Amino acid sequence: MIARTLTSLRRLLGALTMHAALATLLSATVLADTEPAPAISATFDGEPIAWYLHGENEDVSASFVEQRQALVVDITGFTDASDPSPRDSLALRLSLSEAGEALTLEQAEAVYFISSDTTGPVYHAAAGALNVTLTRAERDGAWLTLVGRIDGDFELERAPGGQSENEPATLSGRFELRARRVEF
Repeated sequence: MIARTLTSLRRLLGALTMHAALATLLSATVLADTEPAPAISATFDGEPIAWYLHGENEDVSASFVEQRQALVVDITGFTDASDPSPRDSLALRLSLSEAGEALTLEQAEAVYFISSDTTGPVYHAAAGALNVTLTRAERDGAWLTLVGRIDGDFELERAPGGQSENEPATLSGRFELRARRVEF
């Protein structure tokens, strides 16, 4: 009787171990197949949009350059996690001052591309039209981590550098991203 109980217990424990291993394998597969998290999640003119970064290492859509005591960060987010098409992409330029380890936002500009042609029309938010709040700004060697909120008003431009038309739109959302330093 005891031998039979021990055998049953071993089978049960073996099955539980196998189920646990299978569950771990399946959850890892599901996690590997999920879409990456968006770098920027916001509403643009009331419509929710998620923007993703593309590239790795040297070819990234979020990068920065050092200019004296400042960092100029260029970020391009795409609405398709696997296709860097310019349609509905968002380009941000953030200028940060660097004093020791402290990073402070000095200026922000953005362009929202509404067509597949990068020459226009676009929605543009000039310096002063955006309110960017950094809740985290850390530099670690060649990488810069930025987390925060972005809110602001955009104006429609039919051609690059052209006259803004009275078709405003608003952007409101959050971002969390890493930018890589580029050197020339």
